[in-house]
Amino acid sequence: MVEKRRIAVFGAGYIGLVTGACFANLGHDVTVRDIQKERIDVLQSGGVPIHEDGLAELIADNADRLTFTLDAEATVRDADVVYVCVDTPPTHSGDADLTRIWQVIESLRGARHLAAVVVKSTVPVGTGARVRAALDRAGMRHVGYASNPEFTAEGQAVSRLHAPRPNCDRYR
Repeated sequence: MVEKRRIAVFGAGYIGLVTGACFANLGHDVTVRDIQKERIDVLQSGGVPIHEDGLAELIADNADRLTFTLDAEATVRDADVVYVCVDTPPTHSGDADLTRIWQVIESLRGARHLAAVVVKSTVPVGTGARVRAALDRAGMRHVGYASNPEFTAEGQAVSRLHAPRPNCDRYR
């Protein structure tokens, strides 16, 4: 049995919302934060602002473990782990705009109770070292850092939760 955690997810877009709903489905308490009031309003009223087969049902089935908010401080307050699932749109030069990543990292200052910060957003090579350094400068050396790139098949992410798992014995 998995130990129950309090998980904070920054970003209620495709990756963040699916991630949060799936963690809630595993039994964790999840707070999903977004900066778009309209998106949070839809989620708080029981709607789902994106299309993903099975996601509405997954969110409804786990409503007692899912909270949606605009408040960054409240999102982190009781969290054990923070998942950063914000967008990183291309700049005019084609580089990833990491502004929202840095806004989330800045909002974590003082959250020394965290066990880990996990970045799922698409970021260029070297970003992890910069995030680690920012956490260290904020007095959070003890907070683990991980990069968890997403390879979610849009439109199939939730349905794959219930797909048969391959026999892994042949890979041992």
